Amino acid sequence: MRKGLLAGVLIAVAACGGGGTKAPVTTSAAPPTTNAGTRSTSAGPASSAQASKKGTVSAQIAVTGARPVTGSYSRQLSDLYTPTGEQSCAGYVTNSRNTFDVPDPKVEVSGMEVTVQAGIGGYKGPGKYPGAANDESTYVSVTKDQGDEMAVFAFSTKAGSTTDAEVKTDGSGTFTFTKFENANGDFISGSVTWTCSA
Repeated sequence: MRKGLLAGVLIAVAACGGGGTKAPVTTSAAPPTTNAGTRSTSAGPASSAQASKKGTVSAQIAVTGARPVTGSYSRQLSDLYTPTGEQSCAGYVTNSRNTFDVPDPKVEVSGMEVTVQAGIGGYKGPGKYPGAANDESTYVSVTKDQGDEMAVFAFSTKAGSTTDAEVKTDGSGTFTFTKFENANGDFISGSVTWTCSA
């Protein structure tokens, strides 16, 4: 089995069973910007009524390259590393932890186990975060099973790799990555898009 160490988004794809909740990864990122180049501050603090509603994230993931996979999944915000008082969509956006966790799958996606390990460090609220999570703590792993010789564990620190993220005021967002490379020279690119509902 070929093993590669990566830094970037983590997508572990394995038919052997669902992964558990991962510890959040804090990474540095450029300040969030709107299309006008300044951080959006339109999202106010969550009201007590909003905070009482537990949010659910519905996500779509698409990976191309050495190990393609496409599918959807959902997560309860209470399953993520979200403070108890911030498990509503409004709280997910407000996020007092200074790190916004990109939602990762907890169950198989299209017959594979997929795990996304990425966090937007220096999170200041809704906006665009160019280069978010583009460091050695972010990686993507795609594995079909324990004996998978086509497993891809791709780093974000290889030359030419990029990451980008955007979080909107309603709790939805996008995380994209390009040219993540593993130790064997395999590349993958992809995106995670999500919405949040009470």
